[in-house]
Amino acid sequence: MVRSLLIKLGILAVAAVLVVWIGWPQQQDDPVPPPVPPSAAQPGGEVQALARQEASPRPSALLDLNRATAEDLQRLPGIGAVLARRVVEWRTAHGPFRAVEELNSVKGIGSKKLERIRPLVTVGPQAPGLKGSRRASREGA
Repeated sequence: MVRSLLIKLGILAVAAVLVVWIGWPQQQDDPVPPPVPPSAAQPGGEVQALARQEASPRPSALLDLNRATAEDLQRLPGIGAVLARRVVEWRTAHGPFRAVEELNSVKGIGSKKLERIRPLVTVGPQAPGLKGSRRASREGA
């Protein structure tokens, strides 16, 4: 019985030494604030930095529906391989998109999905090779 007690006391002593050696985690009353970006160091700079972040994405960051490949389209939220292929097929059959709203014509893209991806896409000028599209030839006839 004494031997069992000595073993338990030894284990307790080793645990106490380990806690002291490693260090007991302590809660900080005053957490360290996150680093301040240089643009926010000026008065009102933080508000300006947030406004720039919330502004619409740069035009170069938008995906052009008339130039996008199926792989590019799959990076959009809610667009998988099948839906991306349908967009490319629609564009091939009907010519380039004139407006983002024309995505509603693609089977599988409804108003909710369109509103979700609208800020991420744009309709730029026609891609090379699309100028002689079927749409243009039908309108000219």
